[in-house]
Amino acid sequence: MTTRPSSTHTRRAAKWAHNVRQALIEQLGSQCAVCHAKTELQIDHIHGRDYQLERLNRWQRAVLLRREHARNELQVLCI
Repeated sequence: MTTRPSSTHTRRAAKWAHNVRQALIEQLGSQCAVCHAKTELQIDHIHGRDYQLERLNRWQRAVLLRREHARNELQVLCI
């Protein structure tokens, strides 16, 4: 039987992933690359992706986004 992570662990992981995402948005200029909006921002892969981020857990997504940022493959867009 698999044990589920504690709610404290889940909250801590969610906060960590949120902080990584916010840091990346700040490093990418904190505004939409197209219209320069500063609200409702999301991270976008410039060349598209051949995988679905939704299939990865928070930690995997954060690590992958950091790697893609290091390769200059990300931009910020508004929703």
